[in-house]
Formats: sequence, C-alpha cells, structure tokens
Amino acid sequence: MVLTNESPGQPSANWDIEIIDNEKFAAEYVEHMAKRMGGKGGYVIYVGSLTVPQHNLWADLLVKYQKEHYPDMHEVTRRMPVAESVDDSRRTNWT
Repeated sequence: MVLTNESPGQPSANWDIEIIDNEKFAAEYVEHMAKRMGGKGGYVIYVGSLTVPQHNLWADLLVKYQKEHYPDMHEVTRRMPVAESVDDSRRTNWT
C-alpha cells in the first residue's frame, strides 16, 4: 500500500491524503480575490514549480472556478514557477 500526502495524481499511490477540500480552497481563494478586485481585472498565479502536483491542482481549480463565476477576471501571464524562492518571486513582481 502506498499512501501520499498532498500529492495528487501520483501513479504509484493507492491513496492520496489531503488535509483540505481542494475545490473549496480554490473557490474561497477566488472569492477573496474577487472581493478585493471588484470581480474584474488580472492576476498572476505563483506555484513552487510547474511539476508540483498540489500547487498546480490548486491553480487549475482556481482558474476553473474563476472562469465560471468571474469572467471579467483573467490571468495576465502563464503560471510563475518561482514561489519556492522569495528572491525569484520578487524578481517577477508585476507591481
């Protein structure tokens, strides 16, 4: 038996244990963003890397929920795979 923790889609795993509801997490995140953005405008998604399953699952679910509920919001660029480094993240800052 192979158990993984917060690692969805692992081919050798029999079970993946998640500590949160991923869809609810993404929906609540979008709701907070939409409230602060007035339901429109652009945003950037930072992930640890493009191969981190959990980060990218959250990003996928976030974008899906956003498109369904807030069509006037949008990603301004591809995912930024630099979130493991504060310095790298700051170098890509959009402000």
